[in-house]
Amino acid sequence: MYIGEMIKQYRERKGITQKDLAERLSVTPQAVSRWENGVSIPDVDVLPKLANLLHISIDGLLGYQGGNGTKICEEELGKYFSEGHPDEPVLGQQQIDFITGYLPGADKASGKKILVIDDSAFMRMMLEKILTSNGHTVWQAEDGLEALDILERRNIDLCLLDIAMPNKNGLDTLNDIKKMYPDMKVIMLSARCQECYVRAALEHGADGFIAKPFQPEGLVERLNRCLLAEGA
Repeated sequence: MYIGEMIKQYRERKGITQKDLAERLSVTPQAVSRWENGVSIPDVDVLPKLANLLHISIDGLLGYQGGNGTKICEEELGKYFSEGHPDEPVLGQQQIDFITGYLPGADKASGKKILVIDDSAFMRMMLEKILTSNGHTVWQAEDGLEALDILERRNIDLCLLDIAMPNKNGLDTLNDIKKMYPDMKVIMLSARCQECYVRAALEHGADGFIAKPFQPEGLVERLNRCLLAEGA
């Protein structure tokens, strides 16, 4: 598991023992060992502190790559911006909720079929863990091309869709999903939380937008709201 390798590599580079890291994160040394050996994964609320202790960005910890691929992705996504720029300030979830018109409060939905589309294997596994524990069935896709293939073969109720992905980015994928499956519920789930991304996603049919990193209960609440909305 990529994140386990990253944790071990950066922990050893900083000269931190598994015991020391565990104490700083308020977890057991056994938990750190399981992460590094690929037996389990950290909880999502541990990620910001873990990244800070290891002096690595959350994107780096999750295995997202920069370089020319990122530049190409930015150029592809730029065509969706009617206004704004990716260098503008990153929004918090409350600011995003104001733009999307999200209102808290919904009954619990369960037994739904959810497609998680994200190029990070760790993020897909984390989301599957959260969603299955809430009674849903989960399929995974690592990019937009694989997602469209799954949608052809499976009766999916909702997609959780990242934005920056190889082969087919999230906004292109959103466009295709809404053209082929107009009633499909799609929630964007991304660390690209500048206003231009949020508004572009909404303009092209997204039913919600969740910022990474997220709290599991917040994700589930917004997913419930979308699933239980009229027509879901």
